[in-house]
Amino acid sequence: MKRERYKVDLKSMLADCEANYVRLRRLFPDMMSATERGVGLGGGGHTLMLSVLERTSYTTLLELTQGGVAQAQRSVVRSPRLKVRLYHDAKLAEVTTCQRINYIQSNYDYPNEHMVQPDEKFQWNHFLGEWLANALAHGYVLEEACLSP
Repeated sequence: MKRERYKVDLKSMLADCEANYVRLRRLFPDMMSATERGVGLGGGGHTLMLSVLERTSYTTLLELTQGGVAQAQRSVVRSPRLKVRLYHDAKLAEVTTCQRINYIQSNYDYPNEHMVQPDEKFQWNHFLGEWLANALAHGYVLEEACLSP
């Protein structure tokens, strides 16, 4: 039996990208002037860090990382690290890099050498939405003094 090739659900992906743009603007409203924002994620010192890597006339590139002092010392699972490009004219936010994958295609043949899922890009953008929604629901902005090492 031949497996049907994955087809990108562009409507769902754009909906996720639009919602993620709104979420990022709510979490980091001064991203056009500030370079970093920390959001506390509850007990244990867990934080979501949003860092501006690049600004152009129509786009902003952010890096999102999650960490915590206690987590870094005992975890065997890497904390998420995403680069997200915000397109201000279209009001979209798209994951461009995840972990160490520098380019995410919209679909992949499966199986493949790295066992990347056929809908990998969709999954990362959807994950970003869940991560940001959690930060909006349960997070709090860290003071500047808390961000310094």
